[in-house]
Amino acid sequence: RAILLTETQPLRVATLEHIGPYWALGSVFDKVREAMNARGEPGPLVVRYLNDPLTTPPQQLRSEVGFVLRGDDEPSAPFKASQWPPELVVELSVSGPHRYSTHYFQRLRSWATQQGLTPTGPVVELLHFSTKAAPGQSMRIEIRMPVCESEPELLPAQEVDEGSAASPESPGNTQALAMASSESPT
Repeated sequence: RAILLTETQPLRVATLEHIGPYWALGSVFDKVREAMNARGEPGPLVVRYLNDPLTTPPQQLRSEVGFVLRGDDEPSAPFKASQWPPELVVELSVSGPHRYSTHYFQRLRSWATQQGLTPTGPVVELLHFSTKAAPGQSMRIEIRMPVCESEPELLPAQEVDEGSAASPESPGNTQALAMASSESPT
């Protein structure tokens, strides 16, 4: 699987807010899929995780679950429409099931840091469903973590002979934009 650095397109979405453990999103997913089917929306289903589960108690975790809106249609209550702006992200596309997706969050964070990037916002997942895929492969998940270039670290002052040139390498210099990996969730 390849991790990519890319800029997203703006998304107009209809979402429901959820407060509570991320593992308890199943009933919200059902409501969203029901609304998508009623509207004839092909997807993807979207999830935006607003809090870090490593620092926020499970009962206080907030997320938005919904779907991409087509055209200028407004969603019906209890859905709320919002515009998600374009942003620079590290992205990984994996096959389902959804229960493994959090395994990849740390991989994205580690890869971004190694490239001199800093995670800046909520992780977003786009869940693409297929009825034609093989069992266990009926979902493709795009996991997106917003990032920005890290501020270069200030190095301590060094004495330099006038005849020599010192040029420390910038820790924010990113050359690799993709990493191939054959890791699988455990």
